This record gives sequence, structure tokens and C-alpha cells, in this order.
Amino acid sequence: MKKILAALIALFPLALQAQWTDDYYKPASQPRAYLGGDAAVFRISLHDFENVYTDRWGESYGAFIGVRAFGAHYIMARYGVFEKGGKEGVHPPTGEDLKNARWREQWLKIGLRIHPPVAGRLGSYYGFGLGFFDVKENDPISVFETV
Repeated sequence: MKKILAALIALFPLALQAQWTDDYYKPASQPRAYLGGDAAVFRISLHDFENVYTDRWGESYGAFIGVRAFGAHYIMARYGVFEKGGKEGVHPPTGEDLKNARWREQWLKIGLRIHPPVAGRLGSYYGFGLGFFDVKENDPISVFETV
């Protein structure tokens, strides 16, 4: 009998907590769509990038949109761009002025994002998807070796 009483006393706070939590819990509403933009500092990791361009660091700008598919699941699309100009000097293989070099990298990411209900002002999310990248340089200056 003492063991049963001890077990009930030990479990009582859990039942009491569940009751209190149940009374105060109000599910947060999920927005139907997300729309926004972003600005960031970007660092490219390409090995010989600084041989042609000013440096590896630069500004990156982008935008995103997400539409709720069901519950807290959103179909997301995200776009970003990174641009860099050439540095002072001459490109040894071509003899071109490096100031004419231009790097433009764009990316598009499409995927699914899951947002658990947000009870306060801050929340977290996780997701997965696919990324597509496009890099353009001014001819004939390039950091990539041509065959």
C-alpha cells in the first residue's frame, strides 16, 4: 500500500502539470504565406578567387516566398545573388585588365519548410530542398582554367 501511495504522490505533479498546461495552451496560428528579403555578408570559398577579384568577402542580397501547403508545412522559394568586381592588375593568361572582370553568382532554392507552432515572438524551423546555382564571368577573364 505504501508503494502505491508513493507512486501516486510521485505521479501527482505530472497530472497537475498536464492539467495546468492544458488550460493555458492556445495553439498559435500559422500565417498563410511568408514574403521577405535579406542582406548578408557572403564569403566565397573558391580557391583562386582572389587572383582575379578584389577579395572573397562581399554583400549578398536575396528574397524569399513561402506558401503554406498544409498545417505548419510551407513550400518555399529563395533567391540570392553575389557580385564582385576585378582587382588592379593584368590577367597573366590573357593580358586583359583585371578591372574588367565581373563575377555574378545567383542561386535559387526550392523546398519544404516546417514551422512548429510559435507561442511567442521567436520560433524555429527546419526544412530541406534543392539548390540551383548559376555563375557568370566576363570573357575571357576567368578563375576557372580552360582546357
